[in-house]
Amino acid sequence: MHSDLIARVLPTKVQGGRTIGTGYPITRDLVMTARHVVIFKGINPKVPITIEWPDLKDDTGKLCSSIVSEIIEFGEQYDIALLKCELPLKAHNSLPNLRQHFPLPHENWESLGYPRIGRDEGVRNKVSALGKFHPSDNTHQIQLTSESDAIEKQGWYGISGAPVFNGNTLYAVISKTPTDRKECFTAVLIPWLIINLPAFSSAIGFSDNSHYIIEQKQQIKDLLFEVPDTKLFQELVAKLFLMQGTATPEDVYCKLCKNFEDDPMKVFDVLLQASVDTLKQDASELMLESIHDLFCLFASLTVPKTLATKEAVIRLLVYTKIATEVYVAAQYNTNPIYSSGQDDIGGKYADDASVFTRETGWGVEDFVNEAIKVNALKVLKKDIKDPANLFERQRLNTTIRQRQNKSFNQVHRFELNCSVEENKKNPLYDPIYCRALNAPGCLPDLPIVHYGEVGSTEEADLCAKIEEFILLLKKYGYEI
Repeated sequence: MHSDLIARVLPTKVQGGRTIGTGYPITRDLVMTARHVVIFKGINPKVPITIEWPDLKDDTGKLCSSIVSEIIEFGEQYDIALLKCELPLKAHNSLPNLRQHFPLPHENWESLGYPRIGRDEGVRNKVSALGKFHPSDNTHQIQLTSESDAIEKQGWYGISGAPVFNGNTLYAVISKTPTDRKECFTAVLIPWLIINLPAFSSAIGFSDNSHYIIEQKQQIKDLLFEVPDTKLFQELVAKLFLMQGTATPEDVYCKLCKNFEDDPMKVFDVLLQASVDTLKQDASELMLESIHDLFCLFASLTVPKTLATKEAVIRLLVYTKIATEVYVAAQYNTNPIYSSGQDDIGGKYADDASVFTRETGWGVEDFVNEAIKVNALKVLKKDIKDPANLFERQRLNTTIRQRQNKSFNQVHRFELNCSVEENKKNPLYDPIYCRALNAPGCLPDLPIVHYGEVGSTEEADLCAKIEEFILLLKKYGYEI
């Protein structure tokens, strides 16, 4: 949580004067708050709602503020609203992590807002709140125990709309405040909304990923129907405890999919064991290719049901290059394909953005030209003598775009590991440089991917499986 992004939300009442609520940027043009902060009886609809960031100043030294151009809400039962407005520049590169799993019971939470107890000589100052999450009951609301104390029962008024964080992950928005010291806060749970409320997930830039999953499963089925007389098929039948001689590709496919729904990592264990025993008997190029494709297709099924909408700068909630490749493939409707370097494994068509540094006297246009040269060498396999030439830029961008499909299966991109502190000085960590590289007349279709800020046990398990799988293929001469 970035404390300087905690915003005051200021609607005007019909009788004059303003009410105060709290808000927090959730995308590059949306501030999240509680619905009742901006939709209530007695609000003056003729006066635009103002949002202020008391800790941020613009280029002229004035307090950062914005006017709400649109309120996106989802009905009275969901006490959450998204306010469309222009955000301070800092917010563009400091957006919260949004995840699709619920917080763990009794996990810590923290928040900041502008309640009445923060009043000092007529000014509302930020006040912190913290506590632990109650176990979720799988609804859109969650209870939060509070270790913070208000002097009076109405002391928390004004903190409604405040973000509820654990680390840098935004889990909820405060909807109801305690009216006595024994009560809990009530918050609207963002993961529940992403999964169960399509209008919300669409509004914050998530899209339904089900069509991709269906296509990937069909590819798995097609592959299994191509190998019924091979050692691989026999080993899969054995590892899945199916009947040898009578099991069909459909049987194997259904058993694998069922097991994957129950425990994805156990399916990767089955695939690894079947591959090891197969390659002892048949390490032909065709067999290596089939094993590679089957494993990568199952890796592609590990993406969530909804994904952030494809855009030029992609912020992924993954820790490794391995998981980054899986997510990027899903966003561009391609299949994961890996390359094994000296130190690590990553996407075959990913360029490490850490090669760029802020050179003294190096302006935005100088960086853009250098980035184009680096990318052209990877995409076109040749140097561009004049990267500022609009014809050369257009040709390169068209080549990048036309390969972003399953036929070519190439998503050329720059990737930046944001967990490395030094990389936060990288030009491609700066939204100004990213926008310049993705601008019309430059490379608008070249993805810039940020990863490394957060990981999970599931990702760690997946990485271990893929690393083992790639070592196995390399052992038998398969080029990764």
